[in-house]
This record gives sequence, structure tokens and C-alpha cells, in this order.
Amino acid sequence: MVFSLSDDNNLECEEALDVFVVSSPYQALSALQARLYFNSKNCLLIVSLPSDKESKSAFEISRIVELSGWGEVIYVYPEERNKIVGALKRRSILKGLEFIGDLCCRNFFIGDFRVQWMHYLKNLIGPKKVYILDDGAASISIYENYLSKGIFYPEKNGIVKQLIERFLYFPFFDKKKQDLEMSMFTSYSLDGVNGLEVIKSDFLELKRYLKVEEKLIDNGEVWFFGSPYSERCIIKEEREVAFVKSCLSWLISRDYRVFYVPHRFESEKKLKKICKLDGVLIKRLDLPAEAYFILSKKTPGAIAACYSSVLETLPKIQVMHNVFSFVLPVEARNDNIINIYSYYRKNNIKVVDLIDRF
Repeated sequence: MVFSLSDDNNLECEEALDVFVVSSPYQALSALQARLYFNSKNCLLIVSLPSDKESKSAFEISRIVELSGWGEVIYVYPEERNKIVGALKRRSILKGLEFIGDLCCRNFFIGDFRVQWMHYLKNLIGPKKVYILDDGAASISIYENYLSKGIFYPEKNGIVKQLIERFLYFPFFDKKKQDLEMSMFTSYSLDGVNGLEVIKSDFLELKRYLKVEEKLIDNGEVWFFGSPYSERCIIKEEREVAFVKSCLSWLISRDYRVFYVPHRFESEKKLKKICKLDGVLIKRLDLPAEAYFILSKKTPGAIAACYSSVLETLPKIQVMHNVFSFVLPVEARNDNIINIYSYYRKNNIKVVDLIDRF
């Protein structure tokens, strides 16, 4: 049964409830893995969607939800361009979800650790245990900057922002609850430290659930997974296109047939420039790569990206002939990205630095 905040439906608590809140396709896939791992019988999925219901992100999340067989689903739309309006909207959503606090919640799963209102929802519900779901390569940064240091709430920077947040969300703010220890449900090779419990996800339950079949693996083919670096102002578009073409040329020179897999937030304008390189084709997926690789009957034997969760997750789903990570230009690197490349080197991913070649 699928319902929205406007419905009058309530949930019967015949047994302890598990609540999952997600805001991206990969988080939705991670929620399915957690549901299978913990054998959740009585569960509720809360899906945070962008205001543009026709967006690629909304479409991909909906596809994963359809595949996942959730019994109870609530869709919310918490974002607004105006920050104050957005905060008031999220407060209204939290008020609408107060009924969950009357139910006996066993586990609460947060899709995006960096989103404060998900923590307030946790405070409202008062679960027995809280887990952080995988959120792509961001999971490494979250682990390094927060969880490994025993920090379980992403406090806003600056006293003024903190005071404004306290004022806007005061019914749901609880310092003691926000600082409670959490666990991490992840496919990454991370260690439990400073009160952090790490539970490893290996995709076995997911492959059984989606009934993976025998497939053809083409070792002469490589898929390069793109990212919206220029769209997010991390690097200028002209510089990014030149860099990506250099990476793709490097792969072509090694006799690979190269496919470029766009991220859902990449612009068509940029993609047209990238696909002008001879020997490169665009491969569009309408599912997170992990689900696509499980369900597809033909997949490549090699994958590549700058940094992406697929470099870690896809080799756990099938044997990979090669996994390449290309180092971003100097101006696009920060401490979080440097930590990710360091993690890759420690975990046998081939890190390629082409900085002097474009």
C-alpha cells in the first residue's frame, strides 16, 4: 500500500516497526539491502523526493521502490529554493509524521547523514537503534569527518545558523538524542571505532531477492561513470570535458570499447561535447548501476570513474577484470576527495593520474 501525508491511514503495530528514510536512488537500494539483511517484516519507507516530480532522480528512486516490494511508503517533498520556506515545509512534514512516534519502532535507517531533518525525525520516533545507510562515495567522507570521530550529528557551521535551526525546529530538537551512538550499514571496508558499529553489506541478499541470472561479461568493454562536477561548480565545464576526454582516450588506447554512463544530474550540453570523441558511446541507465548489473544479462568486464560508489560496489556484485579511478585535476580536489583516493589505493583500485596529459 502506498500513501501520502494527506491520507488518513495509520499503521498497525503488530510487531516492532523498522523505519527507513531515503532521498536518492542508491540510498533506496541500500534501504532494500538493509530490509533484507535485518529481515524486516513490519517496515515503513519514507521517500524524500525533489519538488520536480518529473526529474531523473525522482524517476530512478521510484523504479527502485517498485522493484523493492515495500508494503508502506510515504512520499514527501521537503525542498524549496527559499531556505526559510524550505525549513518551514520540513517542519510541517515532521508534524505530519508525528503519528509514527506512537508506534513501537525497533530500527531507524537514515539515508543521508548530512540532512538535519532526518535526524529530527529520528528524535521524534525514538527508535531502539539507528543505522546510517550507504550514500555512495559520500559514505567515506561521512565516516572520516564524523562517525569515526564519535560525532553522530552534523551540526551546522556557525552559531547564528545553529540558533536559527534551533528556533525553526525547536519541537524536534533534542541534544541528548542527537548525540546518541549510531551504527553504519555499508558495503565499504570501514572499521568500527569510537562507539561506531559497522555492519558490512555484501549484496548477497539483494542478488537472491532480485533473482540474479547467469550473464555474459565482456572483458573488452569498459563503462566510465560520469559525475556532475561542472554542474555542481566543482570545476569549469570546459576543463571537465577536456579531462574526461583524456580519461576516455587513455581507456581507448588500451583497446577497450568505451561507454560513458551519465550521472542523472549531468547536462545534455556537456554530454554532447563528451560523446564527440571517436570510439565513445553514451550508455544511459534508468536504475542505480548496482541494480542494473544484477538484472542485466550482459555487462562489461571493466569499470572506471573519477570517484564513485560503483568502484566499490560493482566488484562485489560480479568479478571485474579491471577497476580504474582517475584522479581529478588539482583545483577539483579537497580533503574529502583526497581521502577517497587514499581509500581506493588501500583497497586495490587502480588509481590513474593523468594530470599532465590534458
